[in-house]
Amino acid sequence: MATVFAREAKRISDDLAAELKLLIGILSEVQCDEIVSAADAVFQTVRRDKTVFLMGNGGSASTAEHLSNDLMRIFLNAGRQCKARCLASNISIMTALANDFNYSALFRKQLELEASPGDLIIAISVSGKSQNCLEALRYANSMGYKTLGLLGSDGGICKHMCEISLHVPNDDFMLVENMHLILCHAIARAVERLLRQSPQEASTALN
Repeated sequence: MATVFAREAKRISDDLAAELKLLIGILSEVQCDEIVSAADAVFQTVRRDKTVFLMGNGGSASTAEHLSNDLMRIFLNAGRQCKARCLASNISIMTALANDFNYSALFRKQLELEASPGDLIIAISVSGKSQNCLEALRYANSMGYKTLGLLGSDGGICKHMCEISLHVPNDDFMLVENMHLILCHAIARAVERLLRQSPQEASTALN
């Protein structure tokens, strides 16, 4: 048994070393200007008292919810309001829309109900081909909303539908999800710095 555990521990160690090497390679090619653009889009949306909508499926849904939480925390810590909503968070709404319409409509329908000019729509998709994200982006573009994508693989159709695109060109979904979370944290830290530098431009202070 000890030999089995030792062998598995070695495999895990090798896996971690290989993934770290891949992550470092991908990070070295990240376009930091795009992260700045993404952070500025988030900051400008919130300071105008508009809403940041986030969406994704599976692990990308968790990443969308994670970034929403980080943004709320950053602005609340500064005593500011922040409207950030993950469209994959309310299971009752999601199952109702998927059942009454279809799964591909569940993000678009929420945007039709809640979004307004000045809002930012963030789509997170490893494949860049998620139909519910595509439908939501088509609607967002038709309404003139600002769009941001965190994508993997070849970027899919989503890459061509997003005004700002942070693209991880890899087909390993776990690696891409790890990179997306790193990019989300980079965006959040940049937003936090923008808030510290220009507090008077942030959204209305909490009472």
